[in-house]
Amino acid sequence: MHKYFLLLFNICFAFAQAQQQAIPLHKTISLSDAPDDFAPTLQSLYPAATSGGNYIQNKKVVDSKKATHKTIINSYKTEISGPAPTLLNSWAANSTNGTPADNSMAISNGGKVVSVCNTSIRIYNDTGGKFLYSKTLGAFATSIGTLVRYYDPKAIYDPNNDKFIVTFLEGTSSSDTWIILCFSQTNDPAGKWNCYKLPGNKEKDTTWTDYPILGISQEDAFVTVNKLHDNMGWKDGFVKSIIWQVQLSKGYAGDSLNYIYHNQNIFGGKSLWSICPVQGGMLPTHPFMHFLTVRPADIGNDSVFLHTIDNTVSSGTAKWSARLLTTDKIYGIPATAKQPGGQWLQTNDCRVLGAIYENGNIQYVQTNNDTNTYMSTIYHGYFDAKNSQTIKGNWFAHDSFELAYPNICYSGAGSGDHGAVITCSYVNKNTYPGTCAFYANRDLDGYSPLVICKTGDKYVNVLPDTAERWGDYTGVQRRYNKPGECWMSGSFGDANFTPKTVVAAIKTNDPKLSVAHPPQRAQPLQTLAYPNPANDYYILEFDMAKSEMLTFYIYDITGKNILMPFKDKASKGANRFSFNTSLLAAGNYYMNIVNSAGEVIRTEKFVVLMQ
Repeated sequence: MHKYFLLLFNICFAFAQAQQQAIPLHKTISLSDAPDDFAPTLQSLYPAATSGGNYIQNKKVVDSKKATHKTIINSYKTEISGPAPTLLNSWAANSTNGTPADNSMAISNGGKVVSVCNTSIRIYNDTGGKFLYSKTLGAFATSIGTLVRYYDPKAIYDPNNDKFIVTFLEGTSSSDTWIILCFSQTNDPAGKWNCYKLPGNKEKDTTWTDYPILGISQEDAFVTVNKLHDNMGWKDGFVKSIIWQVQLSKGYAGDSLNYIYHNQNIFGGKSLWSICPVQGGMLPTHPFMHFLTVRPADIGNDSVFLHTIDNTVSSGTAKWSARLLTTDKIYGIPATAKQPGGQWLQTNDCRVLGAIYENGNIQYVQTNNDTNTYMSTIYHGYFDAKNSQTIKGNWFAHDSFELAYPNICYSGAGSGDHGAVITCSYVNKNTYPGTCAFYANRDLDGYSPLVICKTGDKYVNVLPDTAERWGDYTGVQRRYNKPGECWMSGSFGDANFTPKTVVAAIKTNDPKLSVAHPPQRAQPLQTLAYPNPANDYYILEFDMAKSEMLTFYIYDITGKNILMPFKDKASKGANRFSFNTSLLAAGNYYMNIVNSAGEVIRTEKFVVLMQ
């Protein structure tokens, strides 16, 4: 039995530490060998009865205010500046015979796209001209074992290991609830996967697991979930949230999976609901991982909880902690959105749906109620993760569209650049539901216009009720080896009045993106570099006064960042950094070494000879 040690310091801080455990490999499967099926689903066409709760009552309040609000829609919008991103590619992807679509995606540096929704998993190349493999989620689940009720898939790409991770849930009761967690053995997602079954009811009580969110650090994967009472849903049955922390190397190797089960995520005596991992921007973080939680069912609130797990599974010392921050602009549960055909779309609550960490700052997004119009909008918050007590918050509102289900990825070039791409769903009473994106600029002082990734063909009409499911989440990811390029998956209303997946790629039009953007310089680092010129490997030796996280950037003579930045922790004392120059054309290059404070501590000029 695992033990927890929990201390509370007034209402501002909490921490806990758990013991490491292990779970064996359940099965190794090959996606290309998974059996085909006819995608059977059974779905209730009527919403289940609920017993009430804050969410339901508060939703009625904001919907009522929206119905009687007199403000003209066009009277308010977010100020925009700069050009919209360029749409590089877009195609209709996974089909679903249920609702909502629940879209997630990942793309490798080699251009393999894994797109998942509630009923299928598909693999594309990055041109979208054809899909390489298509399997129902049921076929994938059947290969793993006897699974009956599978849903809520998430996918993520690990740029350090060039591999994929997929998770989804099985079961909706305390007796059959499981988290399925699968690691690709190679960078080919059609190949073999090592699959594990994590118990969704580890406490063996009357709760089950719902709504997973997947994140990674350099060494670990994290799956956050919500625990719900039997025979109750997320609107009225919440008990607590859990963070599973597992060791990546064990999953990729197919060994017994070392993990830590963080289940004491309590602040001020109250469980924190729906914990969102904060994903590293240019690369995954190390050794820590941040998470965010808000009060998602409130009409208006300014509380944000910053969770931190300070170390890796392998360290044996990982501790969870949380502290309370406040926003300078309140967030609140959004009203239901109007779509054509006399139909409405559910906007759910205002939980954090995506978050990133880069340059010491955290940015995050959530669906929000704009009290100027009572339209559904996007809340974008950002703050210094180490020093801030107050969060700067903006409402991104459109003059005619209602916006919901946002997600965010980093699109910048490193030090001093806070640029990010935000994707979301859009609709209004005259416009069919689709997917769009916009750019939050590098200085966090403005936004681009929307770029439409996919317009809807029809409104969504699956349920007899007029409040249709819109989607619980969207997917977005930085293309790690192509600065400024971001990929996303969302939904649109197809010609059959059902939600369908769209996969799209955009590129920001930041004129500074291809130019080195050096921050303030610190005391220079003394180095020994050789050989120079180089025709095979370039080696850099240096001494560090203390252990510190460093990032290495390679630029050409125009200042363009041409290789994926490398981030790792340098030890106190002597260190050696090297890389293969064979991928570079002959010519002159520069290397910037940036410390954990975002300061350039060394610039090296080197020459690459013709191979």
